[in-house]
Amino acid sequence: MHDGSREILLGVATAVAPFAWARSASWIRTEGMAAERIMLIRTDGGWTQRDGDWSAMPAAAVAHERAQFAIYGLMLLSPLRDAGVVVSRLPDREGLRGLAVAHPKAPPTQLWFDSAARLREARNAVPDPEGGAPVSQLFRFSAEAVPNYPKWPRRLSIEQNGKPYFDLAFTRFRAVPSGGRAPSAPPDPSGAAVPGG
Repeated sequence: MHDGSREILLGVATAVAPFAWARSASWIRTEGMAAERIMLIRTDGGWTQRDGDWSAMPAAAVAHERAQFAIYGLMLLSPLRDAGVVVSRLPDREGLRGLAVAHPKAPPTQLWFDSAARLREARNAVPDPEGGAPVSQLFRFSAEAVPNYPKWPRRLSIEQNGKPYFDLAFTRFRAVPSGGRAPSAPPDPSGAAVPGG
């Protein structure tokens, strides 16, 4: 992760049910998992846990994270067939073929593919976590895929407003078939029932 001119090395373990919920644990690698922070994003809110204490996230931060996690659903490509999705072809650019995707549960996003049909770039804008102007994003995906899962890139990087923000290398990846419905979301810290669960 990039914080201004500083680079922070993180360990991350994340589970995502596309467009439904995400649970991500992260820790500074030099401090180990004892310094783990957990973030839970659901359709009805978001929470963070640090040192065992849960806190509700501000609405702007939840909107930002929900839009961020939506990219993982779009990367699967199968949600491009969801009801209400509009996909249109973009003119080729620098050897890449593009699709403009309007998904009701994701920010409008451009997906760019190389001649081997590998996803190489994505572009969108997400809400600012502090309620300011939308943040423009450029995702870059490696041509190299995660072992045993040829359609998932080994690495991704994100630029926000033209500046490096996040570089992620997938060491393990597993897709879990859900039979067409999202797995039950983890309960929120108050123990409230899962909507529709």
